[in-house]
Amino acid sequence: MPEGLEWDVWRVVTSERINVDLVTLQTQWTMLDVLNANVALDVHEDLEAAVSHASA
Repeated sequence: MPEGLEWDVWRVVTSERINVDLVTLQTQWTMLDVLNANVALDVHEDLEAAVSHASA
C-alpha cells in the first residue's frame, strides 16, 4: 500500500456497497462512521468468502 494512502477512507469511497463521495465523507462523517463502514465491508467480504468456499 502506498505510503500516505488513507486506505480506511478510500476503501469506503471506492466501495460499490457504500454510496458516498470523498467530500461528503470528509465533511459529514465521523471517524467512527468510517470505522463502522470498514467493519461492515469486512463482514460482507467474510460472508462472500464463506459462500464461495461452501459452494466449491
